[in-house]
Amino acid sequence: MQLIILVCLVAALLELDNVSFGQFGVGRPFVAGIILGFFMGNIGLGLQIGVLIELLFLDYIPVGGVLPPNGTVAVFAAVVAAGFGAPVYFAFFYGVVAGLIFKQIEFLTRNYIGKKLLEKNKELTEEPLKAIKVFMISSLTLQIVLNFAFLMFVVFAAKTVLYYGQDVHERIHFAFRTAYIAVPWMGIFILLRKFTEKAG
Repeated sequence: MQLIILVCLVAALLELDNVSFGQFGVGRPFVAGIILGFFMGNIGLGLQIGVLIELLFLDYIPVGGVLPPNGTVAVFAAVVAAGFGAPVYFAFFYGVVAGLIFKQIEFLTRNYIGKKLLEKNKELTEEPLKAIKVFMISSLTLQIVLNFAFLMFVVFAAKTVLYYGQDVHERIHFAFRTAYIAVPWMGIFILLRKFTEKAG
């Protein structure tokens, strides 16, 4: 349990790198996959899942009002599920679903933080530096707590899904395996299309 709490905390901090703090690239799926794979004892699997999620989410560009699925959360969920014994093709899509769900939580959190910032207009006028410092610290703390809580939920949900999904029909296994095999080809197609668009 201590390892799970540690990995959740690491993932919660890595997630901040996407937009909130740092932006050093450690929150990108393939990098986060290596880091989380290290903690879970399988760097190769973490890298594999990270690269595939990176390719799958490549078409989402976080500009304007577009909020992409959360790749860091997706990698975490997939690596943890695989660590619990789920076949990699199930773990991968479990991670994708977790990343899509967290996207909605992120959207609500950003709206909430934005409203709080508008409410602090008076403080920003009177003591701007202090107000900004307090606001940034409180916002980051809120995000870390929400990230950690959701990641812990993902862990327990993974155990539940594994328990009830261990007797699924072989056809379902075949469908997930086939879809998983198709993911790299989809990613390569997206990558080639992006290069073609830039060249044009």
